Amino acid sequence: MTDPIEIVVADSAPIYRNAFKIAANRLQVEVVFVEISDWYQLEHYVRTAKAVGLLVVDSALSGLESISQLFALKKLCHSPLVVTTQNASPKFVRTIQAAGASAIVCKSLPVQQFTVALQEVLSGREFFPDADDSTDAHHHHVTHPEHAFKYLSKAELEIVGRVRKGWQNRQIAEQLKLAESTVKTHLHNTYRKLEVDNRTQLVSLALRWPHVYDAS
Repeated sequence: MTDPIEIVVADSAPIYRNAFKIAANRLQVEVVFVEISDWYQLEHYVRTAKAVGLLVVDSALSGLESISQLFALKKLCHSPLVVTTQNASPKFVRTIQAAGASAIVCKSLPVQQFTVALQEVLSGREFFPDADDSTDAHHHHVTHPEHAFKYLSKAELEIVGRVRKGWQNRQIAEQLKLAESTVKTHLHNTYRKLEVDNRTQLVSLALRWPHVYDAS
């Protein structure tokens, strides 16, 4: 008798953990499903677990601050890694592939596609967006960047609103009563969550959707 496959899903949003649970239950294999809500819990679990069959990690997971953490996690557990995201830009896909992931799943895809991605990876194959054909819904779906703002914290949203107005970090820190280094950390996390490289790209994105954050 084949042992159950342990699938660990790390996502700060319960709705997506549940979606992957539904997807996993549709697989033609017996699974043990583990839900995790932040990076620190995930890292501890991976270090202490006997065997993890498959890891599913959200790119905006609370506590996940850089892709290098995914590199380290992959080396630690040697399990196939599926990364979920709200916006699978070509640059992001390349970065995640370099981190050793076996798949990227855009979170706006239907649950059926989550199941397909899991089945592909468990079968030893890969599941990545097709950079040459953004209309192919089976492989590639780029979420409207507006949705990515929903993953920013209150502090990050407040900072985005002020960056859009042209404020410098020192000014933002003074008004929000934060250390300037804290503002820099929030910006770094915001760049990662919105998949932008710098302040200019952040402003360009913020100007397109000013209604999704607090710009007071």
